[in-house]
Amino acid sequence: MRRPFRKSGQLATVCCVSTAFFGACGPDEEPTQEVTDTAPDSSRIDVNIEEDVDTGRRFQDVPEPDTAAADAESDAPEVDADLDAEPDADAEEDSGPGVRVGPDGGVVEFGFARVAIPAGALDSEIVVELTIDDESLSIYPPQFSSISPLVGFLPLDQEFALPVEVSVAFTGSVSQTDVWWLSGEDRWRPLETEVGGRWSTAAVMAFGQGFVGRPEGTYCGDGDVEGDEECDGIELLGASCADIGFNGGPPDCSDACTVDYSACEDPCDGVLCGPAPVPTCDGVQQLVYGEPSTCVTGICQWVETLVQCGPASSCFLGECVPAPAVGDLVITEFISDPGGTDDGKEWFEITNISGRRIYIGGMLIIDDGSDRLVLPSTAFAEPDTRIVFAGGDDAVSGASIDWTPYGRFSLSNSADEIVLEFDGAEIDRIEWSTGWTLASARSTRLTERSVDADLNDTSAAWCASLEFYDEGPNRGTPGASNGFCPVCGDGFVDPPEECDDGGRAGGDGCDGFCFSE
Repeated sequence: MRRPFRKSGQLATVCCVSTAFFGACGPDEEPTQEVTDTAPDSSRIDVNIEEDVDTGRRFQDVPEPDTAAADAESDAPEVDADLDAEPDADAEEDSGPGVRVGPDGGVVEFGFARVAIPAGALDSEIVVELTIDDESLSIYPPQFSSISPLVGFLPLDQEFALPVEVSVAFTGSVSQTDVWWLSGEDRWRPLETEVGGRWSTAAVMAFGQGFVGRPEGTYCGDGDVEGDEECDGIELLGASCADIGFNGGPPDCSDACTVDYSACEDPCDGVLCGPAPVPTCDGVQQLVYGEPSTCVTGICQWVETLVQCGPASSCFLGECVPAPAVGDLVITEFISDPGGTDDGKEWFEITNISGRRIYIGGMLIIDDGSDRLVLPSTAFAEPDTRIVFAGGDDAVSGASIDWTPYGRFSLSNSADEIVLEFDGAEIDRIEWSTGWTLASARSTRLTERSVDADLNDTSAAWCASLEFYDEGPNRGTPGASNGFCPVCGDGFVDPPEECDDGGRAGGDGCDGFCFSE
């Protein structure tokens, strides 16, 4: 039940409009006295009521302002107001009619509140009611002390084309007499308020409910972030649009003291994601992009799937390609003691015996010490070809790869290792030490009969080269067939052997050194 304020047993309901500012009263209204658009009497809250007996309508009889009384009150010393005071005890429940106000505007006033609607603020007629402590209204927020009733300006949330002045009467004199207002919002907020006598006046663009009071302690809207608040007013605690991957800003603080990012700019607005990109590589795996696509921080992203390329496979330019399996690559020749200085003149050779093109990008060439080469990502070994790795670009004319950009490697004249390793697997290894025949200025080559990752483990499969390369002084067959090593007793006659009967015993026409007897 709405309860219009009553005073002295009479209902204060309607005032007529001022012909000077708001225009004449409606055609059904016959005011007993013209009401001006002046501010409420600053010296009192009580109003005199005169009833029109013929129509049953009631109008305020507003006397001329008592300026002397107002001045006297304003000059009086301030006293503490009873912030918990109830509305006027003489106010009684009443269900009298509201006041019709149309496009010409009007003023509705009671002893506890007043509203002045200018001409042009409405485009059609409405019924205006002013109520106090109505059970349908919100309750006072607990963080405040009030010095006025809680006034409802009805109909709630009625919007206006021009600012409308609302005034609320308060009791006593305090240091803060702001009008606190709630209209279509989720929290109370203070209005810019003018105080005249015992009235606080503010401008609004929509009806709501309000009271005169002051905050007690902390609350959402005091500009300080406390408790569960994410922000308060302009205090955002460093929040920015970048927190959610957006541009622009800064963000706003909502009426509930939470960060509101609605003012930020989504970098994905207007971004259209086209077809999925071609596959790429993630190490030795294929990275495939599929639908659907999404835009994140302005960048299109697709569903990503990693595809294992399978055994003895790797990834190159987004495609799964054959990679070396154990034994596919065989170390077939090396020179550890070239004539003159060794710097930049050493080299070794590997042969692809797999019969297919092999991707060797990222393959390691190491020894059991600290030597280490990492082949470039574009490196391939063609089928049935020999690749010569050299310690300098002028080491040998048949060199395929100058290893100097890819790490550090050197070959010892007495004992060392060459190890081929791909994706953690050892593809081939040779080790030389005492017992191997190593000759200065001559490469050590693997006989063609033993081009195999197991057969090249023994020193008997290796011999010193006879042919000169690059016009000497060094001998070897870099990048070319090694021919056959003369192994006396292997049953093959290889120069400089004159014979080989498969054994090393003499007296049978072929001596123990494979020369004719």
